[in-house]
Amino acid sequence: MSEVRRDVLVLGLGGQGRRAARWLEAQGALSAVSDVDAAALTHPGVPAERAATTDALAAIQAAETRRVVLACPGATHEGLIESALRAGRAVWVPCPPPIPAARLDALHALARAQGVALCDTPTRVFEPAVELFIRTLDAWRDAAPTLVEVEVRAPAPAPMEPDARFALPSNEAITALALLGASGAPEQVEGFAVRSAHSLDHVAARWLGAGGQSLRLTLSRLPAPPALVARAHGATGSLTLTLDLDADAGASASARLECAGEGVPLPEPTAEGTGYTRALAAFLRGERLSAPLAARLEGARAAFAHLSARLVADAPRPGGPVLHPTVALDGDVPAIKIGEGTRIWHFSKLIGPCEVGARCSLGQNVVVERHVRVGDNVKIQNNVSLYEGVELEDDVFCGPSMVFTNIGTPRSAFPRKGQYTRTLVKRGASIGANATVVCGHTLGRCCFVGAAAVVTRDVPDYALVYGNPARVQGFACWCGVKLPFGHDTRGEERATCAHCGRGYARSGHTVRSTDDRPDA
Repeated sequence: MSEVRRDVLVLGLGGQGRRAARWLEAQGALSAVSDVDAAALTHPGVPAERAATTDALAAIQAAETRRVVLACPGATHEGLIESALRAGRAVWVPCPPPIPAARLDALHALARAQGVALCDTPTRVFEPAVELFIRTLDAWRDAAPTLVEVEVRAPAPAPMEPDARFALPSNEAITALALLGASGAPEQVEGFAVRSAHSLDHVAARWLGAGGQSLRLTLSRLPAPPALVARAHGATGSLTLTLDLDADAGASASARLECAGEGVPLPEPTAEGTGYTRALAAFLRGERLSAPLAARLEGARAAFAHLSARLVADAPRPGGPVLHPTVALDGDVPAIKIGEGTRIWHFSKLIGPCEVGARCSLGQNVVVERHVRVGDNVKIQNNVSLYEGVELEDDVFCGPSMVFTNIGTPRSAFPRKGQYTRTLVKRGASIGANATVVCGHTLGRCCFVGAAAVVTRDVPDYALVYGNPARVQGFACWCGVKLPFGHDTRGEERATCAHCGRGYARSGHTVRSTDDRPDA
């Protein structure tokens, strides 16, 4: 290694993160560690000499951070990768992140635009025996083995969100497809069984290679020691590669290659963890993959995307929303519409006709009254009542025990049913715990209402309001971080989010996005 700088941040201190932190510390490259769990920062396996924080975004922005190793849970990958890239940090992800292909391509494009590296190459391909297997296949005189088979037995992943990509073991699967030399859509997919639409037990897929060879991949989560086994049979010999996988997905591995035939070299035994540490060393040196291996990986990623899409299309879909047994349905029950993937918890009540969208979460003791409409991906915490006249658009968050009203001048002796005043909460808005929203007002897109605030007037888009009565105290980005507005040389107020890099312009209390991303 030509030059070592202490500038690497490790995010996530599970097994992989601790291993990376120890190795980087030994190389003199570790600058800081971060984990949302404060107890993880004091784990005996974490170097105690380095800066430690639970604030990942602050650690990414720190002046000494130039490179980031991401060992956090997959659900956090997309946001953290984007934040690091926009801060000009190189990023290494030990396992390919569980991000849909189009969004992963966008992150790679962002890395190129920023002039930094985003490395999500599976660590398995750095195993010497894996590389030798590929080189030997490529060097065989017949150049087209009659049969190449790869079997992967991988540990089951943690449960995935309903709208996440299909739960395939991507590290092992992409390595296996690189060994096969597979690219594009499989010719045949068979024999797979699923516990749900997002949890894989077993799948077999077949590709036909150039020259007529048959390429077959088998992925299995059935009870068996975790391993990757590849076999190739051709006119001049045969190869068998066995990669013993540690149950801690990528924490350690050992490989061996058995060869039969003329002119096929046998490698030295592979030390435990060699592929993982070689990948880290390559990241530190800024090395690129060899062109043949890079081409195989590009084809493997395409084949993996096609296989994932095929499984998602063929798998059974969830039967509908999940309602706790204590949930009560009342009124015009057949007119109660609840979207796919929505979960409704203890002692909640829905009165029809009403509509709750897909992938929503309604906590304990939530009431949804007649003619209320709730959009998709809405989170409603405990003890919230949505009265007639209230409408929540997509991606709204309602904090615990916040209150909506629907009559401006209520009197017990003078019922005013049918005179309910409309309250509209636009897409992406967040309402804090114990806040009160007086009816007849509109809460703007992506606005942020503070805890215990009393809203008595319309709230502008992106506005941060709190107090009684609630007043504009600033503005918040689409992602929720407060925007640092300041006058530029043209006299127009502009701001860029320190978290996600989105840009905004402000004129009085009117804020507009200057970013062309659809979520902004």
